[in-house]
Amino acid sequence: SKSVGDFVARVKFLNTIGIRDADIAASLQAQKDQLEQQVGSLQNAKDTAESLEFELKARQIEIMLRIQERQQMLAAAQTDLLQLLDTEAARRQTEEAALLREILSGASAKGITVEPGSPVETALAYHGVPYLWGGETPAGFDCSGLILYVFRQHGVELPHYSGSQFLLGEKIAPAALQPGDVVFFGSPIHHVGMYIGGGYFIHAPRTGDFVKISKLAARRDFAGARRYPWQLRQGPPSNAVVDPSSVVR
Repeated sequence: SKSVGDFVARVKFLNTIGIRDADIAASLQAQKDQLEQQVGSLQNAKDTAESLEFELKARQIEIMLRIQERQQMLAAAQTDLLQLLDTEAARRQTEEAALLREILSGASAKGITVEPGSPVETALAYHGVPYLWGGETPAGFDCSGLILYVFRQHGVELPHYSGSQFLLGEKIAPAALQPGDVVFFGSPIHHVGMYIGGGYFIHAPRTGDFVKISKLAARRDFAGARRYPWQLRQGPPSNAVVDPSSVVR
């Protein structure tokens, strides 16, 4: 009976091992199936990613082509604009030169006095000089730089700032303006020019413009005028662009 019992025990043991092996095999199969499913999912994800990458590259190429097209259109528009600006600038300079001659040819009738050696004559020598922010030479003037450069030739040293120039000199009422007086604009002061008589003043207006003559009445932001104790200029205007005396004649 002992041998029969041993045999039965061995059979049970073998059955147990068989069951465990079957469980292990089933578990391994399940893991394999799961891995295959994950591999399939990863492959699908890879295919999707590759498809998206291809689509993204295609969109990038399309966007780059559109950007290049817009840049070409912008460059063409800028070229056209620059040509228009050059044409307009030339037209305005021609008109301004004609205005200068018209004003000065009848200076007495218009109440304009261009005294030889005066600040007005000096300022007119730089008519047509291009505006340059911070400029204080005939290579380019801003508004206060023009006034500084002109009055330096008449023994008056001024700061290169319209607000500071406004604080100097004798205060002049509008009705008492004389040629050579300096006129200021804005609140706070942001622009300056020189009165030349007859209701006109000369100034360097803004970027893209040039030293020109304008009507004082056209400005609605007139802030006041100052008179500096200037002296007659010795010799011709420094680095003159035009000769006012020849224009007057």
